[in-house]
Amino acid sequence: MCLVLASFEGVTNCLSVAAASTYAVSVSSLSTTSSVRGIMGCLYHGIGQGAGSFIAGALINIYGYRTTFTIFGVFALVAASSYALVNFCYLRKQDNPERSSDNTIEMNT
Repeated sequence: MCLVLASFEGVTNCLSVAAASTYAVSVSSLSTTSSVRGIMGCLYHGIGQGAGSFIAGALINIYGYRTTFTIFGVFALVAASSYALVNFCYLRKQDNPERSSDNTIEMNT
């Protein structure tokens, strides 16, 4: 089972980097696009992977593999639940402030 899930790492990693690059381009001006993409790459590949390896290595050294995996799993579950709660309660209301309860479609005949 682990080998099956590990095969998805390349696809999911590429998709997340592509999504982050696309977002970085969309929020920057034409003159700052390359700088924003450079900062995003530095944060992801330099700080993100370095800090992640350091923190995971320290936790594995202290707690062992199984407990560290459980800690990261609980953290991922809390992060996903928090995002879903914020998205459901706050962000959806901002997307369409003029949302009406009347969802009928008028047809011209």
